[in-house]
Amino acid sequence: MQRTILTSAAMAASFAALALSACDKQPTIINTPPTVVTTPGPAGPAGPQGEAGKPGEGTTINVMPAASAASGG
Repeated sequence: MQRTILTSAAMAASFAALALSACDKQPTIINTPPTVVTTPGPAGPAGPQGEAGKPGEGTTINVMPAASAASGG
């Protein structure tokens, strides 16, 4: 019983010392620069028109899935 009272008193004294020592500290103020947000300006003039596409020559392109997707795992 006495040991519990002594332990409680020691803990209360430690807490009080920590609480009082924290009051003496000055806060640290860190000034951060403002965040710069860039916005796009107006659009420039349109570029030259590209060439017309060529008609297909009957070539068929098959795209196969990757080997890991084809095996299911």
